[in-house]
Amino acid sequence: MKIGQVVRQDYHSCQRLGVVEKTFMKGNWKYLKIRWFNDEAYESAMDHLKSLRHEDLAHYEYRVDEVKPIDEGWWARTLQDIINYKNSEEL
Repeated sequence: MKIGQVVRQDYHSCQRLGVVEKTFMKGNWKYLKIRWFNDEAYESAMDHLKSLRHEDLAHYEYRVDEVKPIDEGWWARTLQDIINYKNSEEL
């Protein structure tokens, strides 16, 4: 993965979408710094976990195998097609 790549992560029930801002190596693994968007569900889950365990367990760096690259053009077209279908007379 490279800087600017759009990625997703399924963290339990949280669907996350973001953009890779930085890549770096730690030992033999490539890690990523990611800017997440509309990430309230994950942030809320991490706040709740912090209140239970009294420690911050949120991730701020991600090993490359913890996220998946996506084709944002395909996602955008598909979501627009779904919105158009839902707004049409076909339902």
